[in-house]
Amino acid sequence: MRGAIVVAGLGFGDEGKGTTVDWLVRRHESALVVRYNGGAQAAHNVVLPDGRHHTFAQFGSGTLAGAETFLSRYMLVNPSAMLNEAAGLADLGVVDPLSRVHVDEDALITTPFHIATNRAREQARDDGRHGSCGMGIRETMADAEDPDRIALRVHDLFVPGALRRKLSVIQGQKQRDALVVGPLDERTLVGRVLIEPGQVDDIAARMEAWTRGVDVVGSEWLTHRLRESGPPVIFEGAQGVLLDPVYGYFPHVTATACTYRNALDLLTDHGGQVTRLAVTRTYQTRHGAGPMPSETTALQHLL
Repeated sequence: MRGAIVVAGLGFGDEGKGTTVDWLVRRHESALVVRYNGGAQAAHNVVLPDGRHHTFAQFGSGTLAGAETFLSRYMLVNPSAMLNEAAGLADLGVVDPLSRVHVDEDALITTPFHIATNRAREQARDDGRHGSCGMGIRETMADAEDPDRIALRVHDLFVPGALRRKLSVIQGQKQRDALVVGPLDERTLVGRVLIEPGQVDDIAARMEAWTRGVDVVGSEWLTHRLRESGPPVIFEGAQGVLLDPVYGYFPHVTATACTYRNALDLLTDHGGQVTRLAVTRTYQTRHGAGPMPSETTALQHLL
């Protein structure tokens, strides 16, 4: 039975989770990193002594240390962005990066339609912006949580007719969502993505290319890996608890749980030792809109 080390951030993100995961993988010679929340909006930086640097979005931050990645059912997967990230890792010397990725068939898929609508909403908020990264996370979750809407999951990508049909429906859903906040100008990136019919075939082709590179598995895959003997499995969280939809400062929050909750759910039947690591800095940072609770004007004269 393998142990598990679960890494979560205590701030607004930017705590150093990527560096921590890389260090843990090397220290324990771990072979697997599990991503248990968030999506392509993560930005976990690892800089090696030889100067190589990668910002991890969907690959586990132990990739440069030789670990494989498992994208759990709680991940929101962006296949097209992952193809781009794989190309960047290949440039750093990682051989066939996608072959080192295992993906739960029930993981949600974020499409360019979700991203376009996300950006249209955030731009329309003007001074009331939520601080979104513009990567379609909340839009993806909203579709999955509404029984009257179509959501796309990894297993849908293996049914060509169903994939294109669902993509067409999602394009229409998001087109209507975007029209709520303002008219669509087909000359803009957002307008082209949501209006042009040819987008569906292009997006489907990219997604199908992604499926040919990764290993899509059932939910029992992780259970089997955890039951093997060997070094601990590292669970890598994204964002931080101050961006959690329950514990954060609404509406300046993300749409997936940033606590240990998802990881512990994945470890329900594990039975082995679980170590929780909370990562923070000696100073606080945040980017985008939203409060910085520890800020005080009383100290400004010292700066």
